[in-house]
Amino acid sequence: MNHSKSPSFTANDTSINSDEYFSQRQLKQGSVGWVLLIGLGVAYVISGDFAAWNFGLAQGGWGGMFIATILVAIMYLCLCLSMSEMSTMMPTAGGGYSFARLAF
Repeated sequence: MNHSKSPSFTANDTSINSDEYFSQRQLKQGSVGWVLLIGLGVAYVISGDFAAWNFGLAQGGWGGMFIATILVAIMYLCLCLSMSEMSTMMPTAGGGYSFARLAF
């Protein structure tokens, strides 16, 4: 195997590809409002609550369920704040996938 050959992939290639990738996926002005985002967030949380309440209460009781709910609420708040910060810095369609694509 010949390892002396330099790779054909450079850092400039990724920035050009990323710029082109993100320019094609720019959000239209006013396409997503805060009401839609809050509605989706509440829908996701409520559907998860109904799916997990019975199991959580059976395993941990009321005290365990309360502690778990507080911990999950804190983690959810951190997730929402970080996603909102990233979405204002990189307003593209694709959400977490777009952020991961840019990072890696």
